[in-house]
Amino acid sequence: MGMLGWQEYAISDGGSVTRKVKEKDLPLSLSLGILGLNGVTAYFGLLEIGQPRSGDTVVVSTAAGAVGSAVGQIARLMGCRTVGLTGGAVKAKLCREEFGYDEAIDYKAGDLAEALSASCPRGVDVYFDNTAGLGAPGPHPLPRGHRGGDRKLPRRHRRALSRRESGQTAGPSSPLVNGMNYAGSSQGR
Repeated sequence: MGMLGWQEYAISDGGSVTRKVKEKDLPLSLSLGILGLNGVTAYFGLLEIGQPRSGDTVVVSTAAGAVGSAVGQIARLMGCRTVGLTGGAVKAKLCREEFGYDEAIDYKAGDLAEALSASCPRGVDVYFDNTAGLGAPGPHPLPRGHRGGDRKLPRRHRRALSRRESGQTAGPSSPLVNGMNYAGSSQGR
């Protein structure tokens, strides 16, 4: 597996191959999903960048997607309260019943800021962004985290977060987002 493009065949000198499929007793399709790029993005994005703690509230955009569904399940395994953002009642139900989210918000159904405030009464500790923002112009309607910002992130991540928070790059620039850990995937960017 590697960065070879979306195609049936590819020629490579091996430099672009990042993972050899070793599992012989599992379906090959898992290597394209949870054991591949989607799973790696969810795992490292949440655990290394977001750094959730047991009891944290983790909000995930595109929660019914390949990365988001994995992020929600990993966060639950970490003892977090999970809130998924998704478009449509069917996807919201899928997030709650199949992926185990504590709550799922259909952002198309009404006032997103109001729904987030109701679902996150103690604020948001980690926001896992799969969509490069909540999609609406202006400030993001995420309630401020109650203790974010005190986690020890690797230096490269602290710099990226502070640039985002100061509005120097794409990502959360709203004062409502400052004070929480912000993790995101490259999907949608």
